[in-house]
Amino acid sequence: MNAGDRAGLKRGGWHGGFIALTIYLTLAVVFFGRALRAGLAAVYVGDGPDPPQSIWFLAWWAHVLTERVHPFLTHAVWAPATYNLAWTTNIPLAGWLMYPVTRSLGPVAAHNLLCLICPTVVGWAAFVLCRHVTRDFSAALFGGFIFGFSPYVICKLLGDIDLAMVPMVPVAAYLVLRVFDGTLRRPAFVALFALVLAAQFLLFIETFATMTMCGVVAIVIALLVTDHDMRSRVRALVPPIVAGYAVALALLAPYLYYLFAFGFPQGAIWSTKSGSIDLLNFVVPVPTNALGTPAAIRSISSSFRAGIYDTEAYLGLTLVVVVAMGWRRWHEPAVRMLIMFAAVAGVLAMGPWMEVAGRSIIPLPWAIVTALPLIDKAVPARLAVYMFLSISILCAIWFNSGTSDDRGHRSFSRYIGGVLVAASLLPNLSASFWATPIDTPEFFSKGLYRQYIAPGETVVILPYGFESDAMLWQALSDRYFRMAGGYTGFAPPFPAEYARWPIVAALFDVAPLPEGGVQFQAFLKRHDVGAVIFAGQGNHSIEVDHSAGPGQWRRGPIPARDREVWDMLLAGLGVAPLNVGGITLYRLPADLRARWPDPDPIAQQARAAAIRWRTLLAAAYRYVAEGNRLPSLSPLVAQHAGLLPPKWVGGPLVRSSSPPGIFLDGLLLAPWHGGRVAIGVEGSYPALKQLIEEYKSYAAIVYFSYPRKLSEPAPLGDDPALMVMVFEIDGLARAAHAAESRP
Repeated sequence: MNAGDRAGLKRGGWHGGFIALTIYLTLAVVFFGRALRAGLAAVYVGDGPDPPQSIWFLAWWAHVLTERVHPFLTHAVWAPATYNLAWTTNIPLAGWLMYPVTRSLGPVAAHNLLCLICPTVVGWAAFVLCRHVTRDFSAALFGGFIFGFSPYVICKLLGDIDLAMVPMVPVAAYLVLRVFDGTLRRPAFVALFALVLAAQFLLFIETFATMTMCGVVAIVIALLVTDHDMRSRVRALVPPIVAGYAVALALLAPYLYYLFAFGFPQGAIWSTKSGSIDLLNFVVPVPTNALGTPAAIRSISSSFRAGIYDTEAYLGLTLVVVVAMGWRRWHEPAVRMLIMFAAVAGVLAMGPWMEVAGRSIIPLPWAIVTALPLIDKAVPARLAVYMFLSISILCAIWFNSGTSDDRGHRSFSRYIGGVLVAASLLPNLSASFWATPIDTPEFFSKGLYRQYIAPGETVVILPYGFESDAMLWQALSDRYFRMAGGYTGFAPPFPAEYARWPIVAALFDVAPLPEGGVQFQAFLKRHDVGAVIFAGQGNHSIEVDHSAGPGQWRRGPIPARDREVWDMLLAGLGVAPLNVGGITLYRLPADLRARWPDPDPIAQQARAAAIRWRTLLAAAYRYVAEGNRLPSLSPLVAQHAGLLPPKWVGGPLVRSSSPPGIFLDGLLLAPWHGGRVAIGVEGSYPALKQLIEEYKSYAAIVYFSYPRKLSEPAPLGDDPALMVMVFEIDGLARAAHAAESRP
């Protein structure tokens, strides 16, 4: 390369960008692509229930573009209702861009290639931003690697590709800097910025929302750290930014209509306790990083309350760079702003409490975030992406530091330092860590389903929900059948109509339900299910494993406990099973379903709630009467004491999580202040009305829906909620005796 070429790279020519893109793609293939040597469709990058969901969405958008069907409303999942996909973990832009691959090679191959493209493009976008800041190719290449292969991106690559697709975050920052320094005219900025915002929205909505919030934070910090003249220029950015948002929202109007016109989930979706960064995670890596794999490190990271998918804040030696930059160059407004912004993003990522090794220490200002509309649904840990963007720019500035003469002949020690910093963030070097073999039964892989299921027929596949491969199998069958179920994220985990059925929560939790066979029959009848498919062979059980670091999804055979639940429900169908192609098929003729119980979800709620309530009441009374410690009371403790039927509580999520609390599997049994006892069950008001009338005279307080007292005005609709009665000990005794006398 001659001197002119080198100058072109330094100025930021297109060939420098191409070289950077090639380097990042090569690294992505080395780190993650080696896992695909068995074939693009034989394994998929990632683990757990989310990659099959992303594969389904890629197949869905290929179907939309090919068949010209409605992009948001579908009968394919949660049949027979029309289900709105707007609030799911939808990835429309990725689906459009990967359409040729999806149609030619299939959705699994498209997902795998997307996983290689993602860190490549994210790193390249950060490279463009860093090159604009430093005007130096090597420094920008370094900064782009820090962001594109940051612990945040690789954690999300393992489980949530939708959250890893953040290329528009550095691109948006790049455009703002361009209009700030006058190299981009405002009309062009508004148009380009609007397109960038719309693109990020269509990649994943949550990132769009948090990017907006953090953009406001960045502007506020800039106003605080700059002088008068610079503050005027910062304030001048606000009108074009607002204009860009206005244009973007206009472009997104059709999507926004389906997002809000039919209602949307209220409040947080995930508990901040399991989605916040532990303070130690900033300095202790997890197994997604090469340095997090030794047993000694895993023993420390296993104390983090969050799973491996939300422990993405390990800073490595970038922390040393940030400290050094703050020590030497704090007087520079840009450096102050970047460090302050990274610090704010890091604090927000820790959620409502600073936790150290899983123990809450002091409260943090996340409560301010939860007061903002829609942002309250964000998971705190995911704000680490903005911390890493700021740090990547700081690293590029550090790498480029020195006089203009020195930069052309950068000291050997600076290159060594850069290599060490990059090495401290290397992903896990085991190819198998990043891939999950596809164990598809021949019933689906060889198309045997066509011989046993009619096109468009509704089926239920067990295991159910997020623990199932049903989304993957439906995608591979090109939506040949419909499902009375699915996994489309947790916003909410299932539609309102499905939430009214007690059996649905039992299927999700693999938990026994009183009169479960009758409940299952009524559910199948209402949803016109023609067949139940049980994937009882192979590795089709997914659970969280905490044995080797932060919780991580693991696949294996269906555990004996779960099989007992499935066998009980399937035996109640009263039909002979057919073993075919690695699955067990239960055909449900229409005449058989016609003889099954009343398919009314309110009636089924009332049946289940009455049995659960009287059993809990008797268990609480016996627990107290036998002199047990009241502060220890919980459903699981009562079950271990033989006071509740075996296996009523303690499903997969409980088995694989931290010590369970007082509310499990739809049941509440707990001590209450003042030496009282609280008992609760879930159900709608119409389903619980008779129970409330029968027992409220014995209770000191009645809540519905908790924490609202029943006496307070409240909408009493058909949606299930938690009903809680608090009893004095004598009231508990009288209520238990009254329950014994009832038939």
